[in-house]
Amino acid sequence: MKTNHIDFLVVGAGKSGTTSIQKYLEQHPNIFLPPQKETLFWHQHTNPNRSQTHFLKEYIDTLEDYHKTFSQSTAKLNGEVCPSYLYYHSHVIQNLKKYHPNYKGVKIIIILREPVSKIISSYHFVSTSLGRIGRTIIDKDFRMALEKEQLRLLDPNCLPDLYYKDTTMYAEQVKAYLDHFDHVKVLFYDDLKENPKEVMDNITDFIGAERFKTYPDFSKKYNISYQRLVPKIPFLKRVFFDPRIIYRLPFIKKHLFEEEVIDDTIRGELKNQFHENVHQLEAYTQLPFTKRWGYSSN
Repeated sequence: MKTNHIDFLVVGAGKSGTTSIQKYLEQHPNIFLPPQKETLFWHQHTNPNRSQTHFLKEYIDTLEDYHKTFSQSTAKLNGEVCPSYLYYHSHVIQNLKKYHPNYKGVKIIIILREPVSKIISSYHFVSTSLGRIGRTIIDKDFRMALEKEQLRLLDPNCLPDLYYKDTTMYAEQVKAYLDHFDHVKVLFYDDLKENPKEVMDNITDFIGAERFKTYPDFSKKYNISYQRLVPKIPFLKRVFFDPRIIYRLPFIKKHLFEEEVIDDTIRGELKNQFHENVHQLEAYTQLPFTKRWGYSSN
């Protein structure tokens, strides 16, 4: 008899295609995912930082309620996609050990994006959808956002979306999963962009599902993370998601959709800061991250 225990987790990273993976897996007949991407359950249960829960449609706080999200599942496999599980790995691992009867058998999928690209994408996401709405400005510019991070790390009420560099220090995050689970698959975000069919075949093979008979429409683009940060007030929702309104309001269009251009100097500084971490990541995974991402030693 099929239980409500999860068989696999896609744990991150953020801004690395996890929403697309969620949407593709939802179309597989023998895979069940909770309708709410990012339940946060496996880390929020013990995590002192509760900031993400304010943006959830429904907060799942008990194991019983978590299992209820899978109560309608008749699929062969149950899983969840939640990109913050990579950063908050210590809580996830602790809680899986406590509540999952076969935690080591849970299959872990990690997809990673080149660090500088991921950080800039995260910043653009925050600055366009969170920070420049009406009179609210979170950071003057990208450099200021980076400079404020150390203080923000001390704030338990700060969204991890603002931990630009810390959430991107992949090496120890990935190592934690490699150390505690028997089955861990690490993927490249660039591969998902360039050959999504091959990546999805890789994922279904890994979790023990048959390959898609009818593949999803890989040309369709998804980005739920923007919607996650939109206020829940019905009127504002209508404004945010109605392009007929948005594009007739120059102020909203400018401050919601125009992205700051990041100069090469800052990009180079960030790349130098992540050089050692990328090499550590490669050592842990035995995957060619330095070559693929351009972090090879001179």
